[in-house]
Amino acid sequence: MEKKKDYEDLTIEKVKSFKGFENISDEEAANIAYSLKQFSLLTYRYYTRQKQKEAVQEPSNSDNRT
Repeated sequence: MEKKKDYEDLTIEKVKSFKGFENISDEEAANIAYSLKQFSLLTYRYYTRQKQKEAVQEPSNSDNRT
C-alpha cells in the first residue's frame, strides 16, 4: 500500500504560472522547483530538530510536585 503525500510537488507548469516566470525555460523551472523543495526540506528539518531540543530541555511537570 502506497503512503499518501500531504503535499504536492511543485511542477514546471506551476512555476511558469507565476507572474514573471512565464517565459523561463523548462530546465530553469525544474531547477527552481528542485531548489525550493530542498530549501523547504532543510527548513523543516531544522525546525523539527529545534523543537526536539526544546522538548528535551524543558523540565517535566512530574518533577515539580508540591
